[in-house]
Amino acid sequence: LLLLLLLLLLLLLLLLLLLLLLLLLLLLLLFFFFFFFFFFFFFFFFIAIVVINIILTQRVLLTVCITTIASTIIVVVVIVIIIIIIIIIIIIIVIIIIIIIIIIIIIIIIIIIIIIIIIIIIIFINIFHIHPTD
Repeated sequence: LLLLLLLLLLLLLLLLLLLLLLLLLLLLLLFFFFFFFFFFFFFFFFIAIVVINIILTQRVLLTVCITTIASTIIVVVVIVIIIIIIIIIIIIIVIIIIIIIIIIIIIIIIIIIIIIIIIIIIIFINIFHIHPTD
């Protein structure tokens, strides 16, 4: 009965862990989706700015084109670097949370095993204390 309860508890903990991992995968997928969405949005936005600048300066001034392209590239690179830093920070936080949850689960399992061992010892002591009196 105790072993059955222990197995059931371990199964529940494993299911909880799997659910947590699925949730983390979903969060990562959403984050990467938003990352690519924003990247392409900013990229096309700055390409549009460059095109508008070229159209406005009908005489296609080479320096204006070069400066606008350079500034847009710099802004896109800065945004991408910021997004990558945010992704790294979120991944580190998620890894720390997973490690903490695993440690808590291990501690709970150890406590349950200790309690079961104590119960088994108490049962054996009771069994052996009843028989020697005969």
